[in-house]
Amino acid sequence: MDVLLLEDDRHVATGLARVGKLMGCRMTVTHALGPAREALLAGHFDAVIIDLGLAGGESGFELVRWMRAHRPDVRRILISGAVEGSNLLIDREQFIPKPFGRVELQTVLFGAPA
Repeated sequence: MDVLLLEDDRHVATGLARVGKLMGCRMTVTHALGPAREALLAGHFDAVIIDLGLAGGESGFELVRWMRAHRPDVRRILISGAVEGSNLLIDREQFIPKPFGRVELQTVLFGAPA
């Protein structure tokens, strides 16, 4: 499974990428909206993990809106330490509140954990 991760916190991104790789995912990590959009235009992804609260005045919601218009075929998994995304379980969005572990991530990506 090819997964794009948009996470501005580099420590969190490194940890999530490591967990994803252990689950057999090919992980591409971006830390801002521009590189995430570029990656989505350039490559194939089965899912995108989007942090809703980004640094520098950016919001993961911007990528969600862009993906709905330009890449509606790709599953969107929203993550946040706030509950603001919990009502977005529509269309192709799923929400995981931070902090979460491997089991929660694996369940969202693949179904039941191994």
